[in-house]
Amino acid sequence: MKKWYSSAEAIRASGATYRQVDYWLTHGYAPTQNLGRVGTGYLREMSLQVVFQLAVIKEVSEFGVKLSKLKLQKLFSTGQLRHGPVTIVVDLAFIRDRVCDRLEIA
Repeated sequence: MKKWYSSAEAIRASGATYRQVDYWLTHGYAPTQNLGRVGTGYLREMSLQVVFQLAVIKEVSEFGVKLSKLKLQKLFSTGQLRHGPVTIVVDLAFIRDRVCDRLEIA
């Protein structure tokens, strides 16, 4: 299994667009490696865990939920997100399996 995944692989595995992934990474919703470089034009590399987090963010964003970093940490660990009077439940195992399938990880 690979240790690092490129932005293109993360986009394919998460189902998000380039702009969505760029926004989430730039604003700190998920961590990334820039190989010590800053600015534009450099490849980002991320762990499988970060790719998984991007897929979870994509899933929740489809509900139109305004995300905060604090809420996301709870969502990543419990699979639940309280949004006003509604609790959104995300099937983390299903998303993990889908990410692994898209990255062709056995």
